[in-house]
Amino acid sequence: MGDIEERRARTLLRRIEHLITKLNRRKFLSDGLEEFSPYQEKIAALQRDVQRAITETKVKARKDKKQLAHLRDLQVIRWHSRRLGDGLAWMVLLFDRKTIRALTTNSRVPLSSEEDDGSRGVSVTAMKLLQSGFGLPIIHDITDCLRIGDITFLSFGDGAADKLFRTIEVKTSRLDASVDDKGKENVSLQVTAIGTEPFPPIARQAVLELGTFRAEELENPERKPRREDRRLDKQFNRMVKAVAHRTAEDHKLTKIDGSSHLSLVSDVEDHHHWAELRKAIRHARSNGYAFFSVDNFIGYGLWFNPNGVVKEDVADPRFVEDIQSHVLSDDLGDRNSLTIGAIPIEEDNAHAPLLMPFTVYEIPQRAISDILHGRLVIMAAMNTGHVERALADAGLKVELEPGARDGRSFKLRTTLQWPTGERLSVEIPAPWLESMAAMHEFLGIESIVSKTSAIKSVPERMSFEEFASGRDNPLREEPTEADSGVV
Repeated sequence: MGDIEERRARTLLRRIEHLITKLNRRKFLSDGLEEFSPYQEKIAALQRDVQRAITETKVKARKDKKQLAHLRDLQVIRWHSRRLGDGLAWMVLLFDRKTIRALTTNSRVPLSSEEDDGSRGVSVTAMKLLQSGFGLPIIHDITDCLRIGDITFLSFGDGAADKLFRTIEVKTSRLDASVDDKGKENVSLQVTAIGTEPFPPIARQAVLELGTFRAEELENPERKPRREDRRLDKQFNRMVKAVAHRTAEDHKLTKIDGSSHLSLVSDVEDHHHWAELRKAIRHARSNGYAFFSVDNFIGYGLWFNPNGVVKEDVADPRFVEDIQSHVLSDDLGDRNSLTIGAIPIEEDNAHAPLLMPFTVYEIPQRAISDILHGRLVIMAAMNTGHVERALADAGLKVELEPGARDGRSFKLRTTLQWPTGERLSVEIPAPWLESMAAMHEFLGIESIVSKTSAIKSVPERMSFEEFASGRDNPLREEPTEADSGVV
């Protein structure tokens, strides 16, 4: 990579580095609400600049293969910029996993290298509705994890714990444009906000770009009606489903889009091992390498090099030795099985949009900067054999799948028994999402077990009739057999 390319990459990373400082939980909103919308605009501008650099480099790489290394670096920087937006989303949405995951179930939205009327309309709408008291907005386009709708607002009800989320879709059309004597373009936009939940009473006002036109100029009876957008029905239906998932009552069966969904919540609060991570970072900074494990089922290796970690650093045999000593277990036999991953999680990992981004890890800003610039590298190795054993100890039956392509494959089964005597066998998929969350969020094994075994509490929370009647397919209870049915 040449000097010009290296300088450009470093400049983009420094911009990310500067913007991440605002995600510190103690500094969040410290600049006041008036700076919140401009902060998101800065993130959007950064992402457009990165995408523009990628587009330019792709063209150059057709003739100069040396540009491919720079292209890969830019793609990683783009991913870091998206995780910056994700970090802001997690903070605005109060780390509410149910809300975030409800808005994730859609295809990834590609980045644009240019600002258009649509993005201007979304940005100005977010700012105007914030000023009108609609709530604190997060613009979805600057994130990877929010893929349904355009803006989600956070507001509060009568009590401090009564948090409210509203997601809207924004449709923008250009009404007029002019260029002044200095060559500056002034644009007037009409914005339509579409939501599936009640809007609070807000005085009708125009949403103007650059404040060039007065509100009454938007009332144009000669204007042709807006052409129907055929995508609108699909977008609206996606929002309806997202709201249904977000608002589904816990421990109840809910019909969503014709199918039954059961929302279960663990009674055990997640505990992130941030203190151990911070200690390991300090040790790696002093010694070049550090290791720690969480519950002896995940081991973390950390490498630090002030000039950038290279392959020779990671080839250090101590990581393998530490995994053998602290994570592998002789009594697990052939169920010792390692899942190894880099931290931060990589872009092509399907679980990435569902997991807490590294930009909001509770570690020093200096460590975040070291990760961005490649001076600090973290690798994790999780032994799924320990997960299987912990689930079995919690009363779940682990059924191996020897014919599967992935040797780690297994499924779970448990029998639900109601006080009224009914029994039902329930099959549960392996908790891969919960396991990935444990790995990338430094959680203990109890986090996986408590969430996976929450199904066992169903007979305490609803009657057999309620559970059976709410399902898509009717159940036939067979009291003489322990495994009377499968759901």
